[in-house]
Amino acid sequence: DLPQDYLPDVVVLTTPPEERIKILKNINCKGILVEKPLGTSLNNSKVFYELCKNKKIKTQVNFFRRFDDKMFDLKKNLSKKLGSIQCGFCVYGNGLRNNAIHMIDLIRFLFGEIISVMAFPGKENRENINFILELKNNVLINFAPIDFTFYREVYLDIWGTKSRIEIFQEGLFIKQSKIRSHRALEKTKEISIDNSNIKNSNCGLSYYNVYTDLYNSIKKNVETKSDISNGFKNELIIHSIYKSLKLKKIIKI
Repeated sequence: DLPQDYLPDVVVLTTPPEERIKILKNINCKGILVEKPLGTSLNNSKVFYELCKNKKIKTQVNFFRRFDDKMFDLKKNLSKKLGSIQCGFCVYGNGLRNNAIHMIDLIRFLFGEIISVMAFPGKENRENINFILELKNNVLINFAPIDFTFYREVYLDIWGTKSRIEIFQEGLFIKQSKIRSHRALEKTKEISIDNSNIKNSNCGLSYYNVYTDLYNSIKKNVETKSDISNGFKNELIIHSIYKSLKLKKIIKI
């Protein structure tokens, strides 16, 4: 119902996924900030993806933790702080496409691409299932759902060769537990979980960086830090998790 001469610079698209293709077909702009998921299915998301590409719209998918400068600092100093990742665990709830996808994106941002997934049947419903991600270096990260009717938490726990790093309460806090001499055994070490360093993230301020990044993307004609390709890759991983659950086998990405 928008007038034909209405030409906004930026559109913030927060409608339900089933409405987005219709809106995109009927609007012209320089940039879009869109919520995930892009569509109701992988095929539907691919149509949205191709529309954005064909219309040459700078499209930013709202994985806002990529724009938290504390997360960026963590990524920059990851080798120094964490060492090499050994294993990881994630707790999520309220849906793969709703919350797990944010932690999948954060893992990709911090540690690189995911090469395979394996899902496991359980008592959880289709939106909340157990699964494992495999990184390029063959490290495994386990995801387990919890029931948000008891309490809410989205939590990532990473064990490295130099320390343990936890990102909890949906990214609001970052906790590092360093190595020290073992209190009971000689010539061995332990993670000092009772003497940890907890810092606030800047998660609550990250939207300033989201909009600045989209502006720069339009102005300089470059891709955003969370472009349409990145958003689609996260949805491909979610699709692969469902596929793994159905076929009961590991799915390569």
